[in-house]
Amino acid sequence: MQRRYWLISGILIVLGSVWIGMLAYFSPLSTIVQDEVGHIVISQRAWQQPAFVLDTWGRFGNTLFYMPAALGGLYVARAFAVLMTALTAGLYLLIARQVGLRYWYLVPLFVYLQPWVSQFAYATTVLPYAVCLGLAAYASLNRRWLWAALAIGCLPLMRHEGLLLLGLWGLYRLAQRDWRSGLLSGLPMLVYYGLCWLVLGNRPWMIFFEPKPTDFYGSGTWWHFGPDLLAGIGWPLVVLVVATAAWSWRKRQVWVVVWPSVVYLLSHVVIYRFGLFASGGYSYFLLPFAFVVAIWATQGLEIVQTALNRWVGPAQIFWPLVAVFVLVALSLPAKLRPIPVDLEAQASLEAQRWIAQNQPQAQPVYATHVWFYYFQKLPLQAPNKLWWSVPKLETMQSGTLVVWDQHYSARMGWPAAGFRDQSQWQQLYSIPDRMIIYQKR
Repeated sequence: MQRRYWLISGILIVLGSVWIGMLAYFSPLSTIVQDEVGHIVISQRAWQQPAFVLDTWGRFGNTLFYMPAALGGLYVARAFAVLMTALTAGLYLLIARQVGLRYWYLVPLFVYLQPWVSQFAYATTVLPYAVCLGLAAYASLNRRWLWAALAIGCLPLMRHEGLLLLGLWGLYRLAQRDWRSGLLSGLPMLVYYGLCWLVLGNRPWMIFFEPKPTDFYGSGTWWHFGPDLLAGIGWPLVVLVVATAAWSWRKRQVWVVVWPSVVYLLSHVVIYRFGLFASGGYSYFLLPFAFVVAIWATQGLEIVQTALNRWVGPAQIFWPLVAVFVLVALSLPAKLRPIPVDLEAQASLEAQRWIAQNQPQAQPVYATHVWFYYFQKLPLQAPNKLWWSVPKLETMQSGTLVVWDQHYSARMGWPAAGFRDQSQWQQLYSIPDRMIIYQKR
C-alpha cells in the first residue's frame, strides 16, 4: 500500500514538473520581472569574480544556489528552478507524512493545482527560500534542532524578510535553554557579514537601518496582495482551506510547519503597506506560502471525509467529490499560457547581434538594460555596483558605444537629450521605441 502512495506522489511531481517545464521552454525571451535575468547575470559573473557572491542585491544564498545552473543560461537556470519546486513539493510531502496526515501523498497535487506555482515557479528566486523553510520545518518536527538552526539561519541570506523569522526562532530556542541551536542559527549571517567586511569593506547590515532607501516602488493597502493571492492559490483551494480552517487548528504539529510561512507573508504585507525597504510589492515574493497551502488543503481533505462519514454515512461519494474538485481546480492552471515575448529582451538581443556584426572590436560598451548584459556578457563594475551603475556621458572616451534604452537609461542618468549634440555623439543603429546605439566621437 505504501509503495502505491509513493508512486502516486511521484507521478504527480513528474506531471507538475513537465507542465511547468513546458511553460518555461516556450517562454524563452520572457520574464515575470526582469530581476530574474539580473540574478542569473550575477550568478554567472560570480564564476569570474567570486566577490559577486557577496552582492547585497543578488542575495548571497540565491547566488550560490543558482551559480551552477546559471552557467547554462536562462533555460538551464529555469530547469533548475523547476527541479527545486519538485524538491520542495517532495519535502512538504514528507512533512505531511511526518505530522500524520492521512492523504499525505496528495500534497504535490495541491502544490501544482495552484495557478501561481505554474506561473512563477520556473522564473523566481524565492525557491531557495522555500527549500530552506521546508528543511527547517522537517528538521524541527524530527527535533534535529542544529540542522533546523542552520536552515533558519540561511533564510536572511535569500530574502531579507527572513531576519524576522531568524530572530523569533532564535529567541524561542534560547527560551527553551537550547543555547547551541539558538546561537548556531545566527552563524550563517555572521559568516556572510564577516566576508563582506573583509572582502568588500562594506557593512551590509546597514540596510536594516535604512527603512526607506527610495520611494520608487511606493506603497499599498493592507489588502494589496489579496487579489493576487486569491487568484494565485485558486478559488477551489481557497474555499477548501477556509471551509475547514476551524478544525485545522486542532493538529498542533501542522502549525509548527505553518507559522513561519504565515509570518513571512504578514511581513510582506506590513513592509509594502508602509513602503519599507524598497519592496516592489510583487505577489511572486509570496510563493513559499504555496507549499503551506498544500499542507492545509491536504488536511482539509481529511476533515471533509470525516464530516461525510459523520453526516452522510459511509462516504462512497468522497472520491467522486475529490475527482470533481480536482477537475475544477485544474481548469485554472490549465488556462495559463507561455509568457509573451518581452520586447525589451528582443531589442537587447537585436542590439547585441548588431554590435557583434558591425562593431565587434568596440570598447568599452555601456548599457543600462539587464537583458543586454545577459546577451552581451558585459562586465559588471563591482559588487553592489551593477547594471544601473554607469559612468556619466561627459566622462566617456572617444569610441565608446552606448546602448541607450527607453526603459531605464534616463532613470540611470542618461537622458535622451544628452545625445543630441552630433559633434559628440553619432547614432549608429536604432530599434524604434526600444533602443538606440550611440558612439562617442
